[in-house]
Amino acid sequence: MAEAGLARSEWKQGWRSRLLVSFVLLLAPLLVLVVGIATGTVIATVVAAVLGLAALAFVWVFPSGLKVVVDDDGVERTSRGKSKRIRWQDLDRYELAVVDKAVQAGAMGGAIGALVVALAAGQKPIKPSGLVLTATDGTKIQMTTSLDRFSELVDRLVPELVDRLFVKAHAAFDRGDVVQFGKKLSVQRGVGISLKGLFGKAELSFQELGSITVERAALVIRRKDGNAKWKAVAISALVNPGVFERLAVAEKALREPGPPHLAWTV
Repeated sequence: MAEAGLARSEWKQGWRSRLLVSFVLLLAPLLVLVVGIATGTVIATVVAAVLGLAALAFVWVFPSGLKVVVDDDGVERTSRGKSKRIRWQDLDRYELAVVDKAVQAGAMGGAIGALVVALAAGQKPIKPSGLVLTATDGTKIQMTTSLDRFSELVDRLVPELVDRLFVKAHAAFDRGDVVQFGKKLSVQRGVGISLKGLFGKAELSFQELGSITVERAALVIRRKDGNAKWKAVAISALVNPGVFERLAVAEKALREPGPPHLAWTV
């Protein structure tokens, strides 16, 4: 369980994301400027200059207050003068956005491109591009790669989230409740792991569980016998995936030494 006294840390919007947004927003004013110069239209040139300055102000001045603070009280996000805070005791769940570019390429008909991306990356876990925290009252805090050192933020914050959410989930599990980790995946004492699919619900007992790993953008659950893949679930479709992994590890450990290994804490 996480200890009180968590060191305060701040995470602000990164300049790389601003450069990209600036480039996109300046395309339209640049086009107007070119047309204005080519036709000798003063009004078009002035409009282009105003639009360009407005775009730069929007990107570099207006959102400059974007900041995420993590401390021993919880997580706070400040943007455009407005703040949202979720205290640790009010935290209900977290969700990760993990995008597999190989899957995207395949969906767009790029079979060769998808194969090249997949072969180049192998089965290494793909780092999240977004993290959403939700409180029991519905308050949401969204964080994306627009924050500087976002990957470092995820590596630091997710284990803390898992520590704090595990206690409540484990208590529900001990009571015999069905503990949901999204719409499809759940665990229950005496039942094991359940996953809803197109053809009904599949179940795997903890005695049959071999390992749980993150492969690219999916959480892969394998059987103990021969380590054959049982099911794979997209990380983005899960709620509190790291808590699921920890519950499964704890329950398996009660029955057999040598808990399953997770490639990285989700």
